[in-house]
Amino acid sequence: EGPNCQGPGGTTYTFAKILPFEQWNTRMFFRDSIRNLFPERVQDVNDNVDPGEWGLEDYQCRLVCCFFFVLSVVDDLRQTLSLVSLLTHVPTSPDPWIKFEVPDALDKDTAKKMFSA
Repeated sequence: EGPNCQGPGGTTYTFAKILPFEQWNTRMFFRDSIRNLFPERVQDVNDNVDPGEWGLEDYQCRLVCCFFFVLSVVDDLRQTLSLVSLLTHVPTSPDPWIKFEVPDALDKDTAKKMFSA
């Protein structure tokens, strides 16, 4: 919010340093790889390699993104609850749980002819 905001990488946001996530992630990987290759020069790498930042500076755009994320999570939650409901309602005992009940309006022979197709 406002000037001097810090991004996920720990540096200050500037318009020129905001990058797409894929590019920022690649640059972070490169910087971390150089740090691992030359552990004695970590400070030099930190001073000279700037991977930039990624993120949003606009508060309203951030809210819209969060809203869409919540929509996708709610759908997943609904599907998970449906699965839990299914698992709790399916019988677990070895008893037969499917049975044929003759409709009241029909006699047994007529019902067998109608439903055996």
